[in-house]
Amino acid sequence: MKVSLKLDADDQENDRSVMIYWKQFKSLVFHKWHVLKAGLMIGNIPLWRLIIHDWSKFTPVEFVNYARFKYGRKDTAGWARAWLHHLHHNPHHPEHWILSWRGNPDFYNSIGKGIAPFITMLSMPETYAREMVADMMATSKEVTGSYDIAVWLNENGPKMRLHDGTIARLGKAMVDAGYYFTDNSPWSYMAGNKFKWWNLEVK
Repeated sequence: MKVSLKLDADDQENDRSVMIYWKQFKSLVFHKWHVLKAGLMIGNIPLWRLIIHDWSKFTPVEFVNYARFKYGRKDTAGWARAWLHHLHHNPHHPEHWILSWRGNPDFYNSIGKGIAPFITMLSMPETYAREMVADMMATSKEVTGSYDIAVWLNENGPKMRLHDGTIARLGKAMVDAGYYFTDNSPWSYMAGNKFKWWNLEVK
């Protein structure tokens, strides 16, 4: 009689469970470190905001589900729960500032005008808009090895649903970080010498 030593998918995940959570922890610390560095360079973000950045990712609903999705089985339902929890608890995400139709006093006056009335974008306070830019830069550093987000933001910025006030504050943060606009479009960033120097010097 042969005894199979082959583990099924669940057993394999359990076998490496400690490792996937350790990887997730290291990933979080790495991200927070780069958010701190980017945030200090941008300026006008309270230090305590940078220190507690993404704190909710250490809660069970986020930590466990993100670890499983990134390093274990692709549980999309678990990831969705984690992402929704994250958006509700982290005001540096623009989705945190979306008001559904239930909270929009003008909803019943806007019926028939398309999908736009179903959500209202609120303006992000400057601190959170700046933290959002630091978050983008840190993510870029992790993915590409560079803090430079000009190309990504020029391509994806127009697709983001943002209040005009948020776009203006984001632009100010980008200028303070050493970027400049190449034309009159809000999505035409290019890194200037200040940013290029900082990006090369900071590891």
